[in-house]
Amino acid sequence: MCGAGVSMPELPGFIELVTNIYTSLGESWDHYPAEAEGMKCPDRFKAPDRTLNALAERMGDGGDAVRSELTKALSTNLDKSKFHYDLMRLSRSVKDHRIVTTNFDTLFERSWKFFQGIDIESHCTAGMPGPGSTRWKGVFHLHGRIRDPKTPRLTESELVLTSAEFGDAYLRSGWASRYLYDLLRHSHVVIVGYSLNDPPTRYLFDALAADRKRFEFKNLYAIVADEDNADELIEVWKGRQAIPLLYKAPRDRRTKKRDYSALRATIEGWADYADDPTSWAKLRLRALFRQSTSALIETDWQALDWILGRRDNDRLLEEANPTSRWLEVLLERSEKREHPLEYGYWIAKRLSEREMIDAVLRNQSVLTRRSRNIIEFEVLRSSTLSETRRTFWLALCDSKRQSESSLTDSHYRLSRILKLGDTNGYARSLIAEVFTPIAKFGYRYSSGSRRSGQTVQQVASIDFELGDTFVRAGDVFKSWPPNDDLALLTDLISSLKEHLRRRQSLVPRPVSSVWIVASIKDHPQNFDSGNLSQIIRLIANILERLANTDPGAARAASVAWQLSTDQWEIRLWLHALSLANVHQASLAASFLINASDDVFWSANYQREVMQLLIERWTEFSIDDRAAIEARLMQGNER
Repeated sequence: MCGAGVSMPELPGFIELVTNIYTSLGESWDHYPAEAEGMKCPDRFKAPDRTLNALAERMGDGGDAVRSELTKALSTNLDKSKFHYDLMRLSRSVKDHRIVTTNFDTLFERSWKFFQGIDIESHCTAGMPGPGSTRWKGVFHLHGRIRDPKTPRLTESELVLTSAEFGDAYLRSGWASRYLYDLLRHSHVVIVGYSLNDPPTRYLFDALAADRKRFEFKNLYAIVADEDNADELIEVWKGRQAIPLLYKAPRDRRTKKRDYSALRATIEGWADYADDPTSWAKLRLRALFRQSTSALIETDWQALDWILGRRDNDRLLEEANPTSRWLEVLLERSEKREHPLEYGYWIAKRLSEREMIDAVLRNQSVLTRRSRNIIEFEVLRSSTLSETRRTFWLALCDSKRQSESSLTDSHYRLSRILKLGDTNGYARSLIAEVFTPIAKFGYRYSSGSRRSGQTVQQVASIDFELGDTFVRAGDVFKSWPPNDDLALLTDLISSLKEHLRRRQSLVPRPVSSVWIVASIKDHPQNFDSGNLSQIIRLIANILERLANTDPGAARAASVAWQLSTDQWEIRLWLHALSLANVHQASLAASFLINASDDVFWSANYQREVMQLLIERWTEFSIDDRAAIEARLMQGNER
């Protein structure tokens, strides 16, 4: 609902209009108290409608002269007003545009014709279609419309101009009041271009005040200029049952006129958004991301949070495609958005960039299930991605997926199955799944030529961990029946071998987590948590118990470690050799005599080598002892 303010400065406001009519007629209100009463009082009490009413009465021509001069004063050669057109674009339903105005001019119709190339429906006074009716679209001149020579189809109508005419429209016949009742019962209304003291505003609120308790009205908003008394202004508008939306319109120090450019720019942007929200959001987002974070002001951040809080935020972010430095910034503002932001499509566009890899490694919370699926799909369809990058992204996504599933499903299932006493193949595979560690990726600090990363380990630091679990290796060992040890041991060994094989493809050399278990044989220094320790301790415990109940089975299960080059399997083989019931002493001695210096002397294997010597020394032959002693005396040649 628009007032005279939307046509200023192109056309005069109400008080200026009255002044122009008096000037054109060669009249003055100074000599007529009834006319001066409405124009000489303080601004807040001015009543130009009463002045015009008194003038028309004095002239005795039924107001014809006043109306004739009014038409001249509002005449304009303007074909268009972008502000009027933007207000029309903004005031819309899904397909229909409609605006109610108390202005007599036809700038809304002219502007729509200019920009759209077609006429828009125009209605006047008491004959206007009611809100919600099938013909309720177009421009609605509540107080009438003047003749428009540029648009001959728009004829002149009766006007609501003087106080007597206001009284008839709003009080005696009341058609204007009824129209406003219906309007506010049907729609939310936003008024713009009015001040608190404008006659249309006074009549509007007077007409509505009495019926607010009888009818349930929708919201009434008022877009009004802040007069540097915001608190008082808000309270006054609220007192009239309107919700004020304040904006800044500073006055020129010399002319004292207001600058409404900020309001007009806001309405234009708002209308652009209403026409095509997605296109507007894309353009705005690109403009924001082109700036540095330090250059953004608070309203920019608010716009960024609002756009990325839309339901299609992931696609908007993908298309804007900012540099990876924005990832951490966007994460920090997560709580300010209405809907969670998915980063997968954006990350998938920058899979080859080391900067994006580093950003994701530092902020792995972005790897939600949906984002991982998006990244994996793009990784598997990209022919330009290097083998190193492809391996890295797949392994990183796998590590997050395994962590989620084991923490949510497998651990709980295993705890229940152990209590129920199941020992079938599913139970064994579940134990292997729970106790097989997963890769843990971290940000790797590097510089220079290493930043490009020729291997996965150069791209990221990689360790292995089990994660928090309420099922411990000791719990499984105590619950598992000895008669099913061989089947479980076979599955655990197979699972460990597969894990080591996959780990080898990511990390060719040992990582720190491999040596967290101080001793394969149970020892107080062992840590019963995380990394590979849980599965190693479970294998060792089952092997030791099987050595007592079925030595042949223990022998058959462990012999596969004999030729292994993996550090973990070598340690397990040394431990198996120390078990007297499992392997002959001659085999144990032969392994020690012929082992490489890397195995015999390395600190990595010293615990198991010394334990083997202690456990089996008395069983070794004299020749084997002599050979071992000679090797000890010779020492490590390197």
